[in-house]
Amino acid sequence: MKYYVMLLLSVLLTALVLVFFKIVSMDSKGDIIKMLGDIRLYVAVLIYGGAFLLWIISASKIDYTVLVFSNTGGLIISGLVGYFVFHETITLGKIISYVLIASGVITLVLTSART
Repeated sequence: MKYYVMLLLSVLLTALVLVFFKIVSMDSKGDIIKMLGDIRLYVAVLIYGGAFLLWIISASKIDYTVLVFSNTGGLIISGLVGYFVFHETITLGKIISYVLIASGVITLVLTSART
């Protein structure tokens, strides 16, 4: 069970990192020199490293298919972040996609946890 918690934490941290990257990118207006001077970029990279380590540790005990498809759970998190943080619209197509992704990931995790 602890490896599944580590995997979930890895996915959540990765989603957080992507928010940092988006904010740094927006604030610098795509100027790479400004991005490289932004401390938030380096904080995000450190967090990303932690997420990577958690994923690697999880990989030692969790089926590969669960590992890979659990990362798609980040799409759902990113959709919510896009809506609440960046004021993006959520369409019916996105909602259907999120439900399908979530049901697939939950099914994989539950099936794998039983074996």
